[in-house]
Amino acid sequence: MGTNLYYNRGDVSDNGVNISAPLDDTFIHLQYGRQIGEGEWFRYNDGDPVSTGASSFLYVLILGAAHFLGVAGSYLLFFAIILGTGLFALAALLGYELGRSLAGERAGLWSGILIAANGAFAWGATSGMEVALFSVLLLGTLLAFLRELSSGRFLLTPILAALAAFTRPEGLLFALVITGAVVSKLLKDSRKNRPMPSSRTAAALLYALLPFAAGVAQHLFYRIATGSSVQNGVLAKSLLYEPVFYPTEVLDAVFQNLTKLSLSVLTGLEPGNYLFPGAILFCVLGTLYLAMKDARYRTFAVASGTALVLAMSSTAILGLPGAPWGWHHYRYLLPFFPPTLVFAVVGFYSLRTLERKTWLPEALAAFAVLCSLLGLPVWAATTGGNSLQIKEQQVTVGYWIRENLPPGVHVGVNDAGAMRYYGGHPTVDLIGLTSNGLALPTRNGVGSLYEKLERMPEEKRPDYFAFYPTWFPGFDASGVLDQEIARFSLSSRPETAGIVGGSDVVVFKADWSLAHSGETLRGEGTVRDTLDVADLESEREHDYEMRMPLIGLEPENIVLRESYPSGRVVVDAGRGVAGSEELTVGNLSAGRPLRVVMRTTSEPFSLQVHADGEHVGEWGFQPSGRGWQEATFTIPAESVRSGSLRVRLSPPEDAPLETHTAYHYWFVQRR
Repeated sequence: MGTNLYYNRGDVSDNGVNISAPLDDTFIHLQYGRQIGEGEWFRYNDGDPVSTGASSFLYVLILGAAHFLGVAGSYLLFFAIILGTGLFALAALLGYELGRSLAGERAGLWSGILIAANGAFAWGATSGMEVALFSVLLLGTLLAFLRELSSGRFLLTPILAALAAFTRPEGLLFALVITGAVVSKLLKDSRKNRPMPSSRTAAALLYALLPFAAGVAQHLFYRIATGSSVQNGVLAKSLLYEPVFYPTEVLDAVFQNLTKLSLSVLTGLEPGNYLFPGAILFCVLGTLYLAMKDARYRTFAVASGTALVLAMSSTAILGLPGAPWGWHHYRYLLPFFPPTLVFAVVGFYSLRTLERKTWLPEALAAFAVLCSLLGLPVWAATTGGNSLQIKEQQVTVGYWIRENLPPGVHVGVNDAGAMRYYGGHPTVDLIGLTSNGLALPTRNGVGSLYEKLERMPEEKRPDYFAFYPTWFPGFDASGVLDQEIARFSLSSRPETAGIVGGSDVVVFKADWSLAHSGETLRGEGTVRDTLDVADLESEREHDYEMRMPLIGLEPENIVLRESYPSGRVVVDAGRGVAGSEELTVGNLSAGRPLRVVMRTTSEPFSLQVHADGEHVGEWGFQPSGRGWQEATFTIPAESVRSGSLRVRLSPPEDAPLETHTAYHYWFVQRR
């Protein structure tokens, strides 16, 4: 915290504490906490629907309680950092207790020292995020589980595991594994005492399932409040929600992430000096050593090792487009560092059984501490530098928004934290963390993002944008970014913009004058159905599918402002598809020809047309000029046998990679 104050020239005044956080996501938690404290439970803006942008359910409740008690503004950030600092110290104490319980007094001392000397964990603990809270709950659960295994009476373990499940999504996975071990132990003890479980055993089993109930309750809350049990963070970051899902590609990415986790971060070979060299090897050795002791330690080693491995490995399913896995200094892994270090110290002390070399564990522990201490100055500078970058951009932009934009306007942002917390204006989170329904459109591309924003009620659309233009390449082609009115650049070394998304945040005034301009078809006949390509809701209504000819191909997702030959200007989004499209057309009159009209650009194409699986012809198109074009194809009457029709458009067999770009489809029949 001292480096944070130093880098930000921190002081305390009537206006608050001049301090920043080393990442913008901290302010997302602060904003949710403020809203909860003011009675707007999990609503990021006043009057918004409940959203799931807070990845830590428990932590924002703590911040909400603090705000309710009068800790507001920058003081709430100061409170979060102080809380994290205190929990950091508590993690070191719990590490000491766990290490002492597993391998003796000296092992406990070295465990506590190693945790306290870990710069990466210190960065996370003082970031204002839930890192230290989650780590304390992990350590507390493991310590309670170890102690209560002896008596067979599990009082603290279920409570602490349930709190861990409320703190992080991966905490639920950790808690469920520990719960399984507790239930197994209770059933085993019950069978020893009597053939049928007693009412007391049944009550203990129900109590042991508290973490499971916590997970169910949280997901039910989200389901009831938002209509979905999947959190926005998962939709925005999980590889499972790629626009085109290729199982082999996802598995490849997951195993690459796991390889980086096991062979780089946990081995101490990552350049950032996260752990001492060989940490994971000694951690595994310590787990095996415990598993070969008596039954109690064996149960503890198997359950805790499995829980930690599965919870850590679950983070490998995350991935942001254009960002390396492990962004924000592997902050999703940082809470697991303290228990990893404790097991590593146990691994040190397992070697004292080799030829009675009692000096070897202390030598290894001293080496590990030395490596950690060498990294502390780097992490101190990293904390201060990250905080300064957030202050120069997101915090500064937030204050500028508050002072310069008209009251009540909505601001579209890609960093939804400080700009909302200090900006005082409702935001539209283009990434989709704090604004429902935007995560998947943004992942698909700027075309789908435009369509989603266009669908929003006019009074809810962004009146201004404040974002990194490089995050949305091609969005300027929509014409929505009307006028640049401010730019915020890093003052020093913009090439080292590691914690922020780029060197420049730009503020634009929005122009929505051409919203919905692309919906109308001018011509004869009755429009029976319409597909707005790249609009995910319209595509879902038509069971729209794209079939790529090669694994790994992604359709181009674009938005364009262009003129018809007549001079009419239209903004529309579409897809450039190297493969086939399939969709279901409804509201048809059977036995009548169906004219298919595609809005496209001045690029020729050739497509094979199938209706309900039957080939009905080849659609060849040659443009008649520049700008928007409308290509047509007529499906014969005998192919329209009912009120719905499954249409497939595919490239010629001799050119399977030929790309066509479609923006809009209308399906027309004469009366």
